[in-house]
Amino acid sequence: MPILDETIERNSSPSAIGSSAVVDGADLTERKAELADLRFEIILRARWEASDNVESERKVQLRDDLGQLRQRYSEKIDEIAMTFGVPQAMAAQADVEKNVTVPRGTKLPGNERTRAPRDIR
Repeated sequence: MPILDETIERNSSPSAIGSSAVVDGADLTERKAELADLRFEIILRARWEASDNVESERKVQLRDDLGQLRQRYSEKIDEIAMTFGVPQAMAAQADVEKNVTVPRGTKLPGNERTRAPRDIR
């Protein structure tokens, strides 16, 4: 039997299905907290990237980081939807986007001009 068929057979066994089908509310709460952490990081990095006090090289890196964080955020929502259902994922996303904020007065890294490290020889 090919390896792929063995994997499908093993993962579709009743014991595998039963163990993954039972999910409790604590797990949803944990995943929602992870989603909130990602949202916080996205907001913080977006503000930092938009700051006038950040050099262009650092802005490029921050944009890259933002892209990766947004991808992880989207994947986390998909993960919640596949595990708990689309309504729960939509509710978690709405709750996180409503309640996760970074206060306006928060001091951002880069308020002082950041420079690329110099090569010291």
